[in-house]
Amino acid sequence: METIELLVETLQQLSLEDFAEFRTLAEAEPSLVTSSSLEAANVRDVVDLMVKSSSGECVEAVRTVLMKMDRLDLVQRLSATDSGGKDELSVDEEPSLLDQRILKLNSDIKLLLETLEHLRDQELKDFKKILSHVYLMHLPRKQQRLQEVVDLQETADLEDTVIFIVQTNGEKSLVVTRDVLKNVGREDLAQRLLGSSSPSREMPLGKHPSALIHKVATMAAVKVVLLETLEDLNEPEFIELKLLLQFTKFQRNLPLIRWDELDDTNRTRVVDLLVSTCGKQSVEVIREVLLDLNRTDLALRLPETSSASKEKLPMKLNSAFLQKVEKLESVTELLLETLDELDEGEIEKFQTITQNKIDHQSEYIPIWETRLINVRYIVVVFVLTYFHQSVEKTMDVLKQMKKDDLIAKLSGRSSGPKEKPSAGQHRSALSHKVATMAAARQQLLETLDKLTQEEFLKFKESSSKFSQRLEFMTERAEVIDEMMEKFGQESVKMINELLSEINRKDLAENLQETEETSRSLDSVDCGSVEQDSSSWTKVDPELDGVSPDQDPTYSLQSAAGHFECSVSGLRWVCREKVGFRYRFCSWDGHMERMESRGFRPAGPLLDISVLTGKVMEVQLPHWVCTDDVPELLKNFAVLHVNDCGDVLEKVTRVTKTHVGLAEPVFSLLGDVIKDFFHPKVICNTLMYYQPKTSYLKMHVYLIPPDPALKQSIHREESSSGFEVMKKPHPDKYLKMGHGFTLKATEETARIQPPKITLRVNNRNFYEVFIESPDRNFNLELLQTETARIRKTSQTVWFCEIRKDDHPKSGSVEGNYF
Repeated sequence: METIELLVETLQQLSLEDFAEFRTLAEAEPSLVTSSSLEAANVRDVVDLMVKSSSGECVEAVRTVLMKMDRLDLVQRLSATDSGGKDELSVDEEPSLLDQRILKLNSDIKLLLETLEHLRDQELKDFKKILSHVYLMHLPRKQQRLQEVVDLQETADLEDTVIFIVQTNGEKSLVVTRDVLKNVGREDLAQRLLGSSSPSREMPLGKHPSALIHKVATMAAVKVVLLETLEDLNEPEFIELKLLLQFTKFQRNLPLIRWDELDDTNRTRVVDLLVSTCGKQSVEVIREVLLDLNRTDLALRLPETSSASKEKLPMKLNSAFLQKVEKLESVTELLLETLDELDEGEIEKFQTITQNKIDHQSEYIPIWETRLINVRYIVVVFVLTYFHQSVEKTMDVLKQMKKDDLIAKLSGRSSGPKEKPSAGQHRSALSHKVATMAAARQQLLETLDKLTQEEFLKFKESSSKFSQRLEFMTERAEVIDEMMEKFGQESVKMINELLSEINRKDLAENLQETEETSRSLDSVDCGSVEQDSSSWTKVDPELDGVSPDQDPTYSLQSAAGHFECSVSGLRWVCREKVGFRYRFCSWDGHMERMESRGFRPAGPLLDISVLTGKVMEVQLPHWVCTDDVPELLKNFAVLHVNDCGDVLEKVTRVTKTHVGLAEPVFSLLGDVIKDFFHPKVICNTLMYYQPKTSYLKMHVYLIPPDPALKQSIHREESSSGFEVMKKPHPDKYLKMGHGFTLKATEETARIQPPKITLRVNNRNFYEVFIESPDRNFNLELLQTETARIRKTSQTVWFCEIRKDDHPKSGSVEGNYF
């Protein structure tokens, strides 16, 4: 479509009043109008004048004006049509509610950035202080994240401050910022926020990446849209939504909301908890729950993402387990139909009797902590606690209540054919989801009950790596419930692996087996034998100019073929000329989320952007000894961080040095490995010494070959005045989770700590102090192992420290003393 016709058709959607406002705002756009005035009476004349007067950026400038008018429907229409996206979004289609919110918040963030950059240093400090008070004053104490407030006041820069504003205030960000600006005496900036006619300019990539702006806007928009949707539920529907949400998250392997929080968790808190753990996937989770509730009208407000089908239920259950689920589903439906005849007073009495019984019995699961008086919750509690005995236990309570009619109904239905009651769609959805979780819990309880006390202690010790809470739990049911709450349906597979670790593979085999719904990758060559390195053409990257305080960015170009970056070890396969850039990123901030999902980093984290062409396959370097890892394709994965949050992608090949992805989508990528065992890994030693001292003080690090971590350590040591001491790295793999001791042949050497446990998420740091070194000495790294009878140690690294390795320290002569 030609530009003129596109603009005419778009602006004809405006009312006469809106069109007059458009003309006024358009006159202030320097890229849209030069010396002419838009006094023409009709749309076509105005468009002709704009196109003739503009500098070739007419469509973009019109988008900017429409954005200021908050006409995001027309902005989206222009964007879709102008980019040739008619196949994806028809001109006649309106953007989804979520898309509109994302566009609006993108604009708000840019406006906040360009406005607040005019604050002086002291004004910014005052602004952050008042902003913190506003945050704490308007949020309930239990929902406050105090560490974020501390970080805001002490370390947050301009960009961090804007992100805090948008994350905590959403679409009210401009109003809140305006009020705070008035408090710090910047009325001019406050007025600019709500009445600005200046364009929201793009921030330079190095100053604030547009991808980060979009991600923040997306997450804030998700919160706004979900909250608006949940506000239209009545109270009984919202109570049941919270219940369905638990079981939907369980099926999707997402952390559950703590059961004791459900009582007073309001709509805002539900959205916060959901988005913090699910990211943009929260939209699809709520959409599914709304369909379960038979609220199709609300579900249709939310867009259905392309990942919906593949993320709904990640595993297919075998026939034996499905039979167990089907039986429990019949029990659940029967109890729901029967207890639904109780009135409010009877429900309260039923729950009181139940609570008194449970207080004197050993059966206890976290859901008992809820105090909600609701039939659905009562049924869920009974099915998750008593399984197939739920009907019998319910009849015991009804006998105390003298509800003979309901007892007779339960007796007849429980002994007769298991026909399904005519229940609504939402009740059947609840029955199936409760039955699935109950069947998994029953199976796990039956399995762990077969462990001896000694075996259970070993099991608990192994499982504590997933959650520190497990270490202090004494009951087997508590351990199961903790893992089910944190890891969802994936906990069955995790417990299976833990049983194998303590040599109870017989029990592991009895657990329900699962197979992936996606195509089996077992038939794919896992490349356990390293490919011939000669098949990869080495390419030297170009280093982009950066300051010492920034992480370096590298650029690469190649023709068609197989290539390997000489700096990062990154490999790629392409059928055409490609160009891309990358930088190493820190695992900080991602590490904790990976550990909560049962994974740990297995390679560097890379932020990759393809500039031209298409990559058919990428291979990311890893630092794990694959000889110790069974089922490589199942135990390795790639973390993909994008606008929707964290996604774990299946790998298509694993070699001794690399993990492969076919037809990759690039953003932030990093290898991860399941946290069920402690593999051997490649390690580097980083060594620094303090100059200009009469003594010798050294810092020795034992870390994986992670360039981002190396850069971070180097910055810290250099800023403290330490200098590098270059020595060879260990030439063998080191065992994760094992103890390592650093020894020195110098008798006066003092080394702290005496021993470290090698972990990827630690810096594994030793301090070596020698008061007056007057000769060469050796450093030796020992790996300690506990055998059945005695402890053994093995030298895994050795180096000689000579006097010329630290020429500026360790001497009383010269100026250094």
